[in-house]
Amino acid sequence: MMSTFFIPLPFLPSHILLDFFLQFLIDSLQMAKKIVLLFILSTLVGCSGLERSEQKKVRQQNLTVSPIERQEDEVFFPFPEIKVQKRASYPWESKRIGAHLRITKEFFRCRGNVLNPPIQLHKYKKLVYHLDCGGIERHSLPIKDGREFIYPILIDLLNHIQEKTGRRVLITCGHRCPAHNLYSDASKGARSSKHLIGGEVDFYVEGFEENPTAIVEVLQEYYGATFQRSNRFSNGATPSWYNKEVAITLYHSHEGRDFDNDHPYPYLSLQALFDRESRRAVRFNWHQAYNGYLKN
Repeated sequence: MMSTFFIPLPFLPSHILLDFFLQFLIDSLQMAKKIVLLFILSTLVGCSGLERSEQKKVRQQNLTVSPIERQEDEVFFPFPEIKVQKRASYPWESKRIGAHLRITKEFFRCRGNVLNPPIQLHKYKKLVYHLDCGGIERHSLPIKDGREFIYPILIDLLNHIQEKTGRRVLITCGHRCPAHNLYSDASKGARSSKHLIGGEVDFYVEGFEENPTAIVEVLQEYYGATFQRSNRFSNGATPSWYNKEVAITLYHSHEGRDFDNDHPYPYLSLQALFDRESRRAVRFNWHQAYNGYLKN
């Protein structure tokens, strides 16, 4: 008859058995976490490899060249002869006319300056002091449709003069703000000058200081017609030349002198009468003159 033997175990306290069980459980969880991470990593590697193989198959299919099939009686359309066209110049590439800068609206900016000394004027039967404006640092050119504006015909004609004569046009007076207009010319007639709306310019041409009528002939060549004559555009001794679009007034060395035209030469005043864009006559507008520009 066989006997059963029991190996006596040492008696362990309950708290030691509990610590042993908890440590065994923690080790099992860490081992399971490693197994799960290894499984996820192997799955991702397998998927990326499969994707690369699929991409390679697609590239090979796309690179397959199929023959072009044509019929026997097909007719090809003739290609027109390719002609090289000259590129149009950008604005910054045509800044000069010959040796001189092309005139733009920047040449018309007000010539007022805060450093000019105050002048005395009679206002409401009182003698008052009047200061000049701050010039280009204090206000803009006239504003039209949200942009600074000078009547384009004035710019075109001045550039035409430079192109035909090869000489520089010197603008003595372009746009005037109300403050500088009063400072330059306090006469009653100057209050409605088209200088206030960018519709008039005073100038002379280097080399033609004593022969301004030659410049008038250049302007007549621009229009291909002879101007009419009238005294209604100025109070000078010489009748003005005019057509539908512009009027030209000649001021001799003893006429038309003001702060901006304080030089010894005769000069020409070019005034816009008709605007091609709006197809309307150019008339002085009080609101436009005194409120139609930006102030700092």
